[in-house]
Amino acid sequence: MSYILKKTSKQGRSYYHTGEVTCLDAEDGNRIVVSETGYLPGDAKPYPDVMLASNEAALLNMYGIGGAPWLIVPVEMNGPS
Repeated sequence: MSYILKKTSKQGRSYYHTGEVTCLDAEDGNRIVVSETGYLPGDAKPYPDVMLASNEAALLNMYGIGGAPWLIVPVEMNGPS
C-alpha cells in the first residue's frame, strides 16, 4: 500500500501533489510556497508510509496552498508483471 496527496477545488477539479515544492520571493518580501501538481493520480508522488504522507500534507496545509486541504489517499501500487 502506498499513499498519495490529493486536493479538490471548489469547482470539483482534483489535483495530485507531485512531490515538488517551490519557494518564491514575493515583491513584498514574503515567500510564496507553490506545490507542483498533476491532474491524474499517476502524476502523484507515492509515499510508502502513511506518516510520511501525513507530514507532507500537514506542511502543505500549513501554508494554505490553494485554499483546499491536501488529503491522504491510499492506493495500490502495482509493479511490473
